[in-house]
Amino acid sequence: FWYLEQDMNAGAWNPRSTRRLLFVEMVKLLVFRTSDINADPAAGAGIKVSVDVSSYEALEAQFPSAELQAYDDKDPPGWVTITNTNHQQALGWLTSRKQIKVVEGSKAKPGDAGRLPSIPEVVTVHQLEEVQERNERRFEELSKANAQLSKQLLTSPLLKKGTTTYAQYYDKYKPDHVAPEKLIISPSWSNVEIKKAPKFPGRGVAEETEMQPAMWEAFKDLEKAKELNAKMITVGDYLILDTHTNKYLEGCAPDITVVQRGSCATSFNCVFIIELQAGTLHNAHRGKAINYGASMLSANPDRTAATVVLTNTEECEIFTVSHRQPEEPAAPGAAFEDTLHLQVASMRMTCADTDDCKGWRWIVGLLLSPPEQLGYRQADIKLGVDLVLPVQGFLGGGRQVKVYVVKHEGKDKVAKQYSSDRGGSFGLELIALRDIRSHADRPPGLPVLEAHHNLLLVTTPVVSELGTVVLDRTRLDGLMTCLRFLHLGVRVVHRDIEPRHVGLCGQLIQLIDLSCAVPLSPPYSMRMGYRGTLMFASNDVLDALEARNACEPHYRQDLVAVVKTVYAMCFPTFHAELRQLAGELEDINDVKERISKVRRIWQDELGQDSTWQEVLSIAAFEVLDDQTQIVAEAGEVTRASGAPEAGEV
Repeated sequence: FWYLEQDMNAGAWNPRSTRRLLFVEMVKLLVFRTSDINADPAAGAGIKVSVDVSSYEALEAQFPSAELQAYDDKDPPGWVTITNTNHQQALGWLTSRKQIKVVEGSKAKPGDAGRLPSIPEVVTVHQLEEVQERNERRFEELSKANAQLSKQLLTSPLLKKGTTTYAQYYDKYKPDHVAPEKLIISPSWSNVEIKKAPKFPGRGVAEETEMQPAMWEAFKDLEKAKELNAKMITVGDYLILDTHTNKYLEGCAPDITVVQRGSCATSFNCVFIIELQAGTLHNAHRGKAINYGASMLSANPDRTAATVVLTNTEECEIFTVSHRQPEEPAAPGAAFEDTLHLQVASMRMTCADTDDCKGWRWIVGLLLSPPEQLGYRQADIKLGVDLVLPVQGFLGGGRQVKVYVVKHEGKDKVAKQYSSDRGGSFGLELIALRDIRSHADRPPGLPVLEAHHNLLLVTTPVVSELGTVVLDRTRLDGLMTCLRFLHLGVRVVHRDIEPRHVGLCGQLIQLIDLSCAVPLSPPYSMRMGYRGTLMFASNDVLDALEARNACEPHYRQDLVAVVKTVYAMCFPTFHAELRQLAGELEDINDVKERISKVRRIWQDELGQDSTWQEVLSIAAFEVLDDQTQIVAEAGEVTRASGAPEAGEV
């Protein structure tokens, strides 16, 4: 409101920009339900509050630089003017302690339910108390969410902690016991000749002090082995790493990791793992080995299998984790671990002589086999005919789109590879990225196009924490700045804003994935259907889909999606419910039933919260000028040369 007043005094009041600004402030007030409500930010501004003696003394101690002046000489509670400090913080501090009684505004008198300066008829004492109650409710909600997530962490089969849960994981996903020759991988082990039998200490010794050094000596004795340092040995095309202190695999530290030479230990680069265990091998150890394999397969979906060797140096078990074969399909919407095919083969490791070292010969056979023979593959990302981009990691995707981290021109960049049936989405994203790149004043929170070829897009920066960003005021402002630039700078509607498309680069908020973005100019705006995430769609989109009508793109669709996204990111318990429901929606063929479920979950969640409903309503009915007026105000957008024509898209 202070900014609105300044604009009006300067004769520069713009109703549309002001309304958008107020919308942003409403979202911020809902996300950050604290009582530091904006007062006049002008220098030297003060605020009057009615407090008791203890609060007055506590206020002096909390804000020593503040100038506290008694309003009158009456016994407390009396009026106190707070100046020369951040009175918003002082007010918030007092309110959080429930020690504030009255807030006086410029026209209020002692004893009245006064108001903050320059915000007449807006903030009352009753509203401040409501804010505090909402704060407490949100704290309780977050506490419950934290407890629930902690419980999920302890019980989830993919996030095991401790012996018990690993054993449960093994019991739930028991592998098929097969002969070594029947494993899905086929290393060249049968013809391996062992010239010198390694001396393994047996299972009754410590892993770090005896097992690991013995295994290391066995590797050093292999032909063509070269020790680079105490934790690195090269054997042929492989690099053997001591990683028992390196938690690179989803928070776990496998004992020995084998990668290709020139690579480092990451869940994406790992070719196979050797896990050492003291004592008799039992189901908890086996569950850990299966978990390692599942993590490797998840980190690199292009590989066909992942291999983990579990051994106590007397016996070893070879675990392979792969995707189900076509003849044994998984149910639609099945969880990742339900799509896995698990195998295990058991062999002895203790070597009485060179002919009895079947387990060791198997390990040596792994080192003599090419990575592809062990199920390890990397995507072949080509930028042009001859330029192959080295893949550093997998960021996400599915059957139609896969996103990788690649090395290009000495820097880590994002490579997004579309399948042939997603050419339309590739064309739309290319148009949007070219428009963004053509603006020197583009915000830092949007992707920048670096290169493209056929169905490949290369962009910067690499974004992390997708869907798990902790919002603060700066980040929320950055998100809204990105949206404003898309709408008024390049005249594009994103149409797929959701938590998975909001991340961080350093500390900067990032809005990614423009594959559903639609330019607000013919012919695109007239014929593009909705392909965004149904869970965060606005009501006009849901209405159009339900009636099987075309849905013309509009700014309000993004504004509604932003509000729903921010809400989901603030309340992780509800966000988890949305993810679960999204999996259930894939099993529903009837469009109306899908939409009904989406409407119901949001209605149930926000039915009792009038404030969030109000902001959603404002977003849904955001009135902007028509397209001609927007073009006149924002200026014609100059497209980069060579943008695809409508027919090509």
